[in-house]
Amino acid sequence: MQAHRFSIRTLLGIVALAGVGLAAFRFPWIWLGPFVVLCLVIHVGAALAAVYRRGIQRVFWIGFLIMGWSHLIAVLWSEKLGLGLQERMPPYSLLMGLNDQYSLGLTYTSVQSAQLMWALVMAILGGYLAQSLFRWKKPAKESNRVTGE
Repeated sequence: MQAHRFSIRTLLGIVALAGVGLAAFRFPWIWLGPFVVLCLVIHVGAALAAVYRRGIQRVFWIGFLIMGWSHLIAVLWSEKLGLGLQERMPPYSLLMGLNDQYSLGLTYTSVQSAQLMWALVMAILGGYLAQSLFRWKKPAKESNRVTGE
């Protein structure tokens, strides 16, 4: 199995996502609304890409959708259902570790921004995981019985 290679476009997308995420941590009350819209637009675009793409690209977008939507649903609606998953997810626990006794504490908007950022990261990882599983599960070529190849 060969190692996965990232294109320059993918690396630029990761850097842009990290930049928007860090800006959302600095000013969470400004960035939360646009970040929610951005996440939803990306996930709707991923659904369209999963319908209209073919082959390995379709597999990536299906994995992206499964991981991204499952994380968004688990985090954003767990509070309404009384499940309490938001406190158990990695961004919340990491932010609590960074929070000291002299800081003002975590705001709801900063936690929500972190959860949305984590949902996009999980979606991207889900897409690459789906691609690697698809490549790993390729059927072997049938041999030609006449020539023995």
